[in-house]
Amino acid sequence: MPVYIRKNVNFTPPSLDRIPLEDEDDYITDPDQLKDPLPQPYRMIDKVLGQLVEDVWDIVESRENERLEEGRKVRPPRHENTKSLEYLRKCGCMTDSGDGLYMFIGHSKGIIVIDANTQEKVTLWEEDRVDLQYIRAHIIAPNVYLLVSIDDMGFSRLHAFSGDKLYLLKHLNEHQEGTDKMIINKCKASKEGDYLGVVFENPESRDIWLEIHKLPRESWVTELDNIKAKLQKKEEPKQEVKEVKEEESTETAEPVEGTDGEKSESQSQIQQSQSNEDTAGVKFSQPSLVFKLKQPPQVSALESRGNLSSSVYSTCQKVDSGEVIGTGQNHVLSTTQIELRKEVFDHLHENLLEYAPKDDTVDNIQDVNFHFLNAGKMIPLGLENPANLTIPTTVAVWWKDSTHVMHYSLLKTPGKDETKPDMVWPFTAKITSSAVSDETSLMIIGLVDGNIVLWDRYLGIQRGVINISDNSCIDTLLFLDPSICPQEMTEYPPYSTRTTSYLLVLCRNGAMYAVLMGAGGTQAEPICLSP
Repeated sequence: MPVYIRKNVNFTPPSLDRIPLEDEDDYITDPDQLKDPLPQPYRMIDKVLGQLVEDVWDIVESRENERLEEGRKVRPPRHENTKSLEYLRKCGCMTDSGDGLYMFIGHSKGIIVIDANTQEKVTLWEEDRVDLQYIRAHIIAPNVYLLVSIDDMGFSRLHAFSGDKLYLLKHLNEHQEGTDKMIINKCKASKEGDYLGVVFENPESRDIWLEIHKLPRESWVTELDNIKAKLQKKEEPKQEVKEVKEEESTETAEPVEGTDGEKSESQSQIQQSQSNEDTAGVKFSQPSLVFKLKQPPQVSALESRGNLSSSVYSTCQKVDSGEVIGTGQNHVLSTTQIELRKEVFDHLHENLLEYAPKDDTVDNIQDVNFHFLNAGKMIPLGLENPANLTIPTTVAVWWKDSTHVMHYSLLKTPGKDETKPDMVWPFTAKITSSAVSDETSLMIIGLVDGNIVLWDRYLGIQRGVINISDNSCIDTLLFLDPSICPQEMTEYPPYSTRTTSYLLVLCRNGAMYAVLMGAGGTQAEPICLSP
């Protein structure tokens, strides 16, 4: 089919030179040209006002965002004071019974026991010149509580509360004539009162040591039951006579003026005198010493002290056998070797010695921290009792300015090597704080470089190392209630195990962090609660 095609036809776009220019007066296409530009200085005033409006709007948005964030926060409940206890103005310490039934309050004259539900005074124990500064309660049997207290003079006492009465079990450091006066810096019992750790200090020689005692908990419960049975037999005839006298007094007695506070005070004093008379000649079972740990040499002393052995054989006898990681106290370096090393160091760095930190000549008394631990999977076989998981089997000890956490078995029979640790955890920095969970399966260590190390003793693994702060050391560690923490149920044969925990970390500079620790390296970033 023929197609007609025109010849000499070019389809090209028009040239740019031939495009007609836009009319400058055509302001309809540009709305900004509807208004004429302002002349100076009004143009500058307009810019300043526009910038001012934008800055104000940014401030309004920031305040609105802060208000929204503040509204999203979960605020703790506020409780109003419903009742004021006037006789508790001079209190130095307070603790609860653990089951929510009683409160034990230490004041300037002794101990007061208060019913937690009615806030009424149950009983009291008083002694002259006893101002308690520390008190803790432990449940050792149903309705039987062990009280551990320390007063302002460094004297520690063990009390038992049972049957609405307080009994003095033991005065731990009672001063006797002809002996040095010993004060107690720290006294802490295990959760159920099986063991007791006491830190003694000699003010004259400035020596400090730790003693671990086994408490006769079952014997104390039996002795208290016998005392209560004897008291009930004595009180039965007295109660009958008292009821008869009350009936006669209600018929003939006239009302006596007096306040309720004076009556309650007199009744409490009468109960106190009666309880003292009933328990005056009673002797309770005494705790037994498990082992005693003396203060280890400081790092500066170890660096300057060499091995004083005269032969190689005697030197090897003093060195650890290698069964556990040592603490560095026993070594094979002689005094001559250490002095030669120091001379070489001073010669090589003679120009920098003036900038080296000076030795602290003040001999500060070291502090010791310890935790009672239940059975786990990290202590060698035979030194723990996995049959009863509620009784402590080991105690973890670390001293101030130390880089080691030493574990000692409580089941091992004390002997010649009683102070040798059964396991040592070395760290790369000095330890500043530590904490243990309620079931003692988790243990956390805070270091001076701002790191925390979490160990899972039940599984025998290390949860991980988290850097909290680069500018401050760790001051306080605390395990929070597991009920507020979302749990990750990890399947560890033969059953699932809870592996998540919340930690509250307080640094030396006042910053507070919350850390969610999980198993298998699932740690989250620390949440800053207060910078």
